Amino acid sequence: MRLLLLALIITTPIIADPLLTYTGYAYESDGKSLIYTDHYKELNHQGRHQAKVTYRDPKANIMAQKTIYYNENKASPSFRFENHVTGVIASVNVGKDIQIAYKKSHDSKFEYHTQKLTDNTVIDAGFHYFIRRHWTTLINGDSQEISYLSPSKGRYFTLEIKAIPSITPKTSRFIIQPRSFLARLFVTPIIVTYKSKSKQLLRYQGASNIKLSKVSLTIDMRINHPN
Repeated sequence: MRLLLLALIITTPIIADPLLTYTGYAYESDGKSLIYTDHYKELNHQGRHQAKVTYRDPKANIMAQKTIYYNENKASPSFRFENHVTGVIASVNVGKDIQIAYKKSHDSKFEYHTQKLTDNTVIDAGFHYFIRRHWTTLINGDSQEISYLSPSKGRYFTLEIKAIPSITPKTSRFIIQPRSFLARLFVTPIIVTYKSKSKQLLRYQGASNIKLSKVSLTIDMRINHPN
């Protein structure tokens, strides 16, 4: 009996409790029409900090999936993303350098790029951890410059993050935009809203990483955290 119990313990997979889970509701920029939902769950899987993200259309069909592999520097994670609608696949592997593979459609071939890893590299959802790490500095009015990696372009874009006035009590807002004033004329900024005390992300306004056509979406995502 003891041997059977031991065998069950050894062979039964251990399912870790999620470190963070939320559902994001992505609306058109006017806040009226739901485009998709973003189901995000972070876990410690076999000793590694990961996140699984599933994107679903309003009928709950899976549109895209992403796995994020957080490194010691959580602002610059590795990840793999696949959009089942358009055929876009993006893979970023972070080591001494950053290896990028990008496929823009079902029929296209992969393009490969390599970039140097810098101290202020920010990749994908890593902006959230970058803001949390520099929270006090940002809240006190100082801006932070980041090198944001674009897998589709295979290169960095220099952006800055700074705090802006909040429109609701007990929240903090930050704007992410190009460092260059000229570039700002052509790029829609990203605005993120956090709960000030817990530093939970509540709202994301800006470009989406989901494309349903050749045109990038601008979304207003409201994020629901479980109680």
